[in-house]
Amino acid sequence: MSEKEKMMSNMDVHGKLNLKMVVFVVRKGMGTKVSTEARKCGATRRVVLYGKGTAPKKVYLDILGIEYEPEKEIVLMLAQKKCLKNLLETITQLSHIDRPGQGIGFVIDVSQYAGWLNFPQEMPEGDKDQEDHMSEKKGIEFDLIITIVNRDNACEVVTSSKRAGAEGGTIIAGRGSGIHDNKKIFGILVEPEKEIVLTLVDKNISAEVLKRITHDLKLDEPGHGVAFLMKVEETAGICHLCHLQKPLKP
Repeated sequence: MSEKEKMMSNMDVHGKLNLKMVVFVVRKGMGTKVSTEARKCGATRRVVLYGKGTAPKKVYLDILGIEYEPEKEIVLMLAQKKCLKNLLETITQLSHIDRPGQGIGFVIDVSQYAGWLNFPQEMPEGDKDQEDHMSEKKGIEFDLIITIVNRDNACEVVTSSKRAGAEGGTIIAGRGSGIHDNKKIFGILVEPEKEIVLTLVDKNISAEVLKRITHDLKLDEPGHGVAFLMKVEETAGICHLCHLQKPLKP
């Protein structure tokens, strides 16, 4: 099979990509195990990042009933739609994210991709089973808000999101590539070091959470950062979010 034919095999007959990004936020020490098992399930381009959870200690002890451990590992990967059911079930069983406090997982659609993707050709088709699997899990729907801000501002993002009803988020350290040194742009000092905040929120309040973050962090002003919202197709390990996310008074 030629490279072009392999690339086309990752698309359905209508030309629409059936590729998904799957993200798991798990407890420290689980990232490599999750990545290894995900590969066996047909996932590719797996990346493990390090971050920290932001749920308050009281939530861990009183609501989740577990030891307070804010350190997290974030595992990102690409998987074909037909592999999702097996992938989610396998990682859920491995990392126990179906239990409160063990982690979360979610799926985001990928509209386009570039580069070599060597998916196992022997993976079962199962598209119909996958559609049935996703339709069975209808319930509360979630959106993912990704906020990129200058260093030391991530906690303020979390605080703002909580004021609008979100539980918290996961903070990842990053580095911007738009500039090489500290420079003033429009009179504002911009540092190359960045922090990324992932916030999974109920779809019903996602617009309000994004609005609150934009207002409090002044993201509509140059040099303060950027935030964007992505639709989440499926989730795992979020049983505690359904009753924790309630709008708070300003």
